[in-house]
Amino acid sequence: KCSPDEIAAYLNEMPAFDPVSGDFAVLDRVGFTLSGSPFVARGVNFTPPVDTLQLVAMLDTLAAAGVNTLRVTVPFSDLFTCPGGGAVPLAGPFVRLDALVSFARARNLHVIFVLTPLLDQQDALAHTSYIVTRYRDESAVLLWELHGFDSLERLARTAAAVHQLDTWHPISAGGMLD
Repeated sequence: KCSPDEIAAYLNEMPAFDPVSGDFAVLDRVGFTLSGSPFVARGVNFTPPVDTLQLVAMLDTLAAAGVNTLRVTVPFSDLFTCPGGGAVPLAGPFVRLDALVSFARARNLHVIFVLTPLLDQQDALAHTSYIVTRYRDESAVLLWELHGFDSLERLARTAAAVHQLDTWHPISAGGMLD
């Protein structure tokens, strides 16, 4: 656990993320629409490289191939520090995640954030809330996917928290653990 001064130092290092609130994809009974037209997600599971030039090249290649959606697993353990201290973000990994969102948006790619908290992670709900709050106004985000929960109760509690923070983006769930 970190001291209050250490937590304050980590929080002071975090740059702001400036979302772009363009046209959000809307989900209705028929499917997604974007700017009033049907939107069919053509996606891939995507693990962003650390290198920015490699990231840009990969996104260009995917966009040129007709991909319009990236399913990105959010590595909570890489993004936060100070276990037991709540949501204490690490600036470097969030800057890279911010870049992914910005570069994806510039290529008309949408992002599905797969939120997979570790079972023994006591700050998982705080981490989820931080990520949702940071990106909820970003039009490149297609939806939140909650994945890998060990109980329906925990999944329902997390989904309710996500919906309370972001009533715009849909939430999907999958990958329940036994």
